[in-house]
Amino acid sequence: MFIFMQVLGHKEGIGLMEQADPLFLFLGLPAIPFGLFVAKLLRWEEAVLRAWRKHSNKLPIFGSLYQGRLGICYTATQS
Repeated sequence: MFIFMQVLGHKEGIGLMEQADPLFLFLGLPAIPFGLFVAKLLRWEEAVLRAWRKHSNKLPIFGSLYQGRLGICYTATQS
């Protein structure tokens, strides 16, 4: 609840929470810290980088965003 008031301001945050579905507030708001905690436990960064390197050659704009230390774009080797 405090996040809404920080982002929107006190009056707008309270108004948004009063109009929102109580079930969403009851289930959705506690899910945010839980999701952040689970994201810290999982090793998702490596999976994202692996997928990025594998598929970056299919979309050239993504390949140009990730450059290696030597300026070489890491892409999957074609067999």
